[in-house]
Amino acid sequence: MRQLRLFVSILVLITACTNAGAQLVKFSVGVEGGGLGTYMKTEPKLYPGFEYGGFGGANVEVRIGRIAGAYVKANYSYQTGRQTLTTADGYDSGLSVKLSRQYIHIPFGVQVWMGNVAAFQLGFQQSILAGSSYTENPDGGNSLELNPDEGALKYYVSLAAGFKFNLGRIVYLNVEGTYGLSPAYVVMNNGTPVITASVGVGFRVYTYRKSAFK
Repeated sequence: MRQLRLFVSILVLITACTNAGAQLVKFSVGVEGGGLGTYMKTEPKLYPGFEYGGFGGANVEVRIGRIAGAYVKANYSYQTGRQTLTTADGYDSGLSVKLSRQYIHIPFGVQVWMGNVAAFQLGFQQSILAGSSYTENPDGGNSLELNPDEGALKYYVSLAAGFKFNLGRIVYLNVEGTYGLSPAYVVMNNGTPVITASVGVGFRVYTYRKSAFK
């Protein structure tokens, strides 16, 4: 709740600073896809803790005047990685596991535009688990697979920040990172937050402009 109040305060402040001189409201809908990497802060019960994957989805963006904007997205993502379970004192247990998860991510936030080329984005991301699997000894003859993975939590929330770069009127580049504010995975009864970094290319499929505040 405290993070939500902070987000609303930032949005109100930016809007208040730009309303007086705003001349244009721009609304756009786009599609976006790209790659992502994740790191689970397991201290260090899973080693190395890194995973990789990709994402794709749609987004809506509203820009008010020259500076302020807001966005909301809905992305489907897939991430996987091989890990080694470690003992309580951090030593290799010799047990190899493969973790795979699919999420529906819903990022939303505010934008601060620096001209027409780049914007800084700040907000939150709600992640909803869509599927998961856990496989022990994935290359061995005695592998064990759990589907769904009982360690994967159904929901988690992250702080999201990044930059959007316009490569033209239609194409843009989105670079974003998230930091988990709540656990996304449970390892040995301990909740684990997740850090992600992503790079995506998007296309605006619909744009509407309207003059305002004349």
